[in-house]
Amino acid sequence: MISSAQEIVRVSKGLDVAHSHGVSGSTVSAPRVLMVVSAAQLVIGLDSTVMNITLPAVQADLGFSDELRHWVITAYALAFGSLLLIGARIGDRIGTRKALLLGATGFALASLTSGLAPTFEVLVGARTVQGASAALVAPAVLAALTAVFPAGRERARAFGIYGAVSVTGTALGLFLGGPLTQYLTWRSTLLVLVAFAVPVVAGTAWAIPPGDRNPSRELTVAGAASVTLGLFGVVLSLSLFQASQTVWAGVVLTTGVVLLAGFFLSSSRRGGADPLLSPRILASADRAGALIALGLSAAGLFAVFLFTVYFFQDVLSYSPVMTGLAILPFPVVTVASSLLLAPRLTRRLRPSSAVVLSLLLPGAGMALLTGTDSGASYVVGVLPSIVAVAIGTGVIFAVATDLATDGLNDLDRNVGAALVHVVQQVGGATGIAALNAVASLSTGSGDERAGAGSYALVFAATAGIYLLAALLSGIFFRAPFHLPRLAQGTR
Repeated sequence: MISSAQEIVRVSKGLDVAHSHGVSGSTVSAPRVLMVVSAAQLVIGLDSTVMNITLPAVQADLGFSDELRHWVITAYALAFGSLLLIGARIGDRIGTRKALLLGATGFALASLTSGLAPTFEVLVGARTVQGASAALVAPAVLAALTAVFPAGRERARAFGIYGAVSVTGTALGLFLGGPLTQYLTWRSTLLVLVAFAVPVVAGTAWAIPPGDRNPSRELTVAGAASVTLGLFGVVLSLSLFQASQTVWAGVVLTTGVVLLAGFFLSSSRRGGADPLLSPRILASADRAGALIALGLSAAGLFAVFLFTVYFFQDVLSYSPVMTGLAILPFPVVTVASSLLLAPRLTRRLRPSSAVVLSLLLPGAGMALLTGTDSGASYVVGVLPSIVAVAIGTGVIFAVATDLATDGLNDLDRNVGAALVHVVQQVGGATGIAALNAVASLSTGSGDERAGAGSYALVFAATAGIYLLAALLSGIFFRAPFHLPRLAQGTR
């Protein structure tokens, strides 16, 4: 983890564009912006997983029921996922710098409140504010990165760093949660977020120039309500499915889909007006393919971050420390893949080809893991799968995020960045719900190996998700397997 931070500094200092024009047209330091963007994305990644392992300790301390436990996680996910497009439009109206300052400050205060929460209700309320603040930060940081690095090798390097930090933050949150809870308290998992968020506030004031605001951008009540409630319904329904509330989940999901369909239909008919999500953003086949790849790979990635950890402990009988060591190659290889492999790969192949090929690697890695049993050697039976998934993930998150935001004009930059996070949030939530359902198919049989069998099913289903992502994104890319462009240094 420390080496990845050092690599960010080293690569950012070596960027050919020492200075670039920001969204407001003023001269800004590209390495400074990259450092702030990376720090902010690290915070968002951390918060998405840092509390996953701490829930039993939180419940024991605050004394709430099992039925309410999931709301500690769900409250954040609902606010974050449903408010992203609104956060993007607010960023348009007040400017990237103000959006970052407001979002990061709100996140720091909400994290402090969460860490000191005396009751379940206060904790859930503060977690909701955390999610809403993250919905303001996430589109702004990616929009700032897109503006400062519009094209060329520097853009590929910058998005390699962004992809590496995204995955590293998520992995770091998952593995920090247990030790912090065990050796300190569950509250430390939230208070540590304050220590990460405060430098983002200071860095924003230091590196991001004022300006680039456009207060004339519309934020209609009808559009805001329909897309927010629609996304809220989709994310909530997935949480209800996990809680086995199937009937209510179906009702909420249907309502959410209808609201989103109405939102998209209304946006496409507004003509010269200023819709919250312009149809021109999704008119690019490359952008659509990249968003599909990001959404489905996020769904698959939860098998690595959640079920693989449980598999190590339940089937391979690893201790928590051994589990952390066993999964450690994943973030290390992912960082190397994002920073080193992704830029080189896109100089040899079209970015769309790189994405499709990289989706096949995690699929193969998870398929290999299905044959692992309790007597398997780590080096032979587990490590190759981890490395394969990590290599593919590093390229996907770097290159697909680049593709999804490439070519956006000033009006669409924030909402295009928000879409990247929307598909990842919905994809991740869908992955958890679907893979939990798969895991339950082979449990309760009374066989000692029922647990191993359920994990094998989960890993097979995850391989299928990655293969489906390769197929669907390839269709949207139209002809993904182009001849290598060996004579060209950049795309």
